[in-house]
Amino acid sequence: HTHTHTPVRTRTRTNTHALTQTYVRGTTHSHSQHNSCPFPRSPRRWPTEPTQAVALHSVLWIGDKQQQGPPSPHQSHVPSATMADARERYYGRLWRLTPQDPAMMHYFREQRMRRVQSSVQDARDEVASREPSESDALIEVGETPGIKPLQVAINIVKCAVGAGSFSVPNAFKQEGIWAGLVTCVVLGLLSAYTITLLARAEKYFVKKSASKQRLTYPEVARHAFPRLTFGGVNVVESLVYVGLCLCSIGVCAVYAVFIILTFPQVVSVSQTWVAVAVGVMMLGMALLRSFHYLTFTSILGDVAVACGIIATIAFGIKKCKSFDDHLPAIHPQGIPQATATLAFLFLIHAIVLPMSQSLEGDMDDPDKFDRIAWYSHIAITLLNGVFGILCYMLFGPETEGNIIQNLDKGVVLSMVRVLLCVDLLFTVPMVLAFGREIIENSLFAAKFSKAFCERHEDVARTLVRTFLVLVITAMAVGLVNGSGNDAFSNLITLVGGGTNIVLGLVLPPMLHLTILREQQVLRAKVFAVAGNVLIVILGLVLFFSSTYYTIDAMAHPPPQAPPHPHARC
Repeated sequence: HTHTHTPVRTRTRTNTHALTQTYVRGTTHSHSQHNSCPFPRSPRRWPTEPTQAVALHSVLWIGDKQQQGPPSPHQSHVPSATMADARERYYGRLWRLTPQDPAMMHYFREQRMRRVQSSVQDARDEVASREPSESDALIEVGETPGIKPLQVAINIVKCAVGAGSFSVPNAFKQEGIWAGLVTCVVLGLLSAYTITLLARAEKYFVKKSASKQRLTYPEVARHAFPRLTFGGVNVVESLVYVGLCLCSIGVCAVYAVFIILTFPQVVSVSQTWVAVAVGVMMLGMALLRSFHYLTFTSILGDVAVACGIIATIAFGIKKCKSFDDHLPAIHPQGIPQATATLAFLFLIHAIVLPMSQSLEGDMDDPDKFDRIAWYSHIAITLLNGVFGILCYMLFGPETEGNIIQNLDKGVVLSMVRVLLCVDLLFTVPMVLAFGREIIENSLFAAKFSKAFCERHEDVARTLVRTFLVLVITAMAVGLVNGSGNDAFSNLITLVGGGTNIVLGLVLPPMLHLTILREQQVLRAKVFAVAGNVLIVILGLVLFFSSTYYTIDAMAHPPPQAPPHPHARC
């Protein structure tokens, strides 16, 4: 050997480099005894790139010598973690260069398996030890892996049958009893179909991606239209984010209006003071860092809605005693607004992907969620349709925008009102959570606010939540003062005809058309293409017409109608 006879503990980097270059040239040296690698080396299998081999092997050699004895003044300190990472990267490179070495392959695979198992165990420990977060309570089904089809179907029905159902009788009043029935059936079919399109589009892009991670609605839009960007921002993805934020804020405002109009029927207090109390309580719950203490509201909501529906029908039968069979069949001018009201209930696309992703075997059997969506919408159509027809036939022309306002002030009915108000009040922070998180994440990523948000994270989140609650409260108070008892139905029409129709009837068919174009089967599936195009056109027509008529009704509210001469109830 031509190397200097310096003792092992005092070798310098220069000697190490010379030693390693000797290996690269193909000679043999006793340095292999100092290496911790469990398999033998063969000089002919060392890398043929001297620079990288010298750099990596120098770190390995110095690290091994530091483990054997105290470092000399000529050696640079190499932490054990750095040494281990460098050794692993080096051996991994050797494995890629010499895959025919069974001992090396076994060693590298064993090390990688240990690292994966350690990471999985760490993740399990972290999940088991953490407290439930806001995202956990946003959609309870979305965080539970592999739940049963029946539970998914029940959650879909619960999302579409709720406080908004109390505006369905007014929708039948606006467009006529037979037109309302047809609209319910058609909208139920379109909603089920477009939900399956959205779920299948998400699975398609997941399988196409390299990470195989499940996607959110905005991420699906970005994968479908990757080139539609402006200033480095995907336009369609941003549109979905805006729609989700507006939907979140709008639904919260609907609930606030419901409480402001309903609670004064129980207690003699002005609507202004109710609005102030609602705003303060919403702010307190919006500032919560965890929804662990609000999980009971799921059962409370089911009980409240069921009691409200049963109490309304029972009161109508008891008070009105008969059904009015002389109601108008169709009002063409009221179809856009009534359709938008029903869209508020049926088009739940903003929250449907977590339900699809939580279904057991969802990726293996995509048809399973399709069947659940169709069966669920059959139940949704029957429940909302039957409730709307019965109430409209019972209360007739006196049907209010919120059918709860047609009830008397008895003890039982007052308890039902209080139960509904409490349920909606506790639901507001969870509905607000997904819209608020989008805004907070955008502010934390924006250049103009990133530095402040990182330094004052709690202050930034508090300011965002306070601002959103003030906006919701101001919207509710303004609508109640401007539209009176029609504020509830007007706001439902505005939200349903705006964000729900765009997210439910316009974007899912466009996603499906994009997939068909990528698969180059547009000409082979002419009927599917034509149907999707017609749905998009219908959605755009309903979006513009319902928004226009709703804003016009809010700007020019009709005069208060006198009591009906032949009042039924």
